[in-house]
Amino acid sequence: MTLERILKVIYKLTDDDTIKAIINSVNENQEASKNWLVQQAEPYIKTLTRPKILVAAGWFGNLGAKLAQFGQVMSIDQDPICKTLGRKLNPNVSFLKKRIQSKTLEVGAYDILVCTSCEHITDEVLREFINRRKEGSLVILQSNDYYKIKEHINCKDSLKDFAEGLPLDRILWKGELKLKNYTRFMVIGE
Repeated sequence: MTLERILKVIYKLTDDDTIKAIINSVNENQEASKNWLVQQAEPYIKTLTRPKILVAAGWFGNLGAKLAQFGQVMSIDQDPICKTLGRKLNPNVSFLKKRIQSKTLEVGAYDILVCTSCEHITDEVLREFINRRKEGSLVILQSNDYYKIKEHINCKDSLKDFAEGLPLDRILWKGELKLKNYTRFMVIGE
């Protein structure tokens, strides 16, 4: 029996929302999306020496742990359980309970900004977050066309729609990944 199968069984057996969230954070689509990000972004990240990386809406830090090989990672999420559990699951990542629109979040202190949850964030909040970056910082963003989840308040119909709405000086790379039930869009830019 595979680990994925075991997690699916546990998910069906429990009513605990925290356990379900942890299992969901490492499901097949989540892992494929995070691994794809690392693979595509690596050439751009490697142009920087030990960058400071900010992962917004970073959940339990799974992506942060994958990015820690390149530099110092701070994962932020508004849910306090993400910080508590994240520290235990991924001790090589730093955590803050913070919203991306928080004025006390020093976005300009980071060399790389990452958000793989753009479908959970309004365009206005996302633009304001990106516009607080320091000049020359790398920005890596993902969204999707998966409208079936209530919390997905800002899905996009296409990669073109996603990319056109971003306040980037230039796009270095963009692409899409077909997954079960939806397509993941990614843009890497400055």
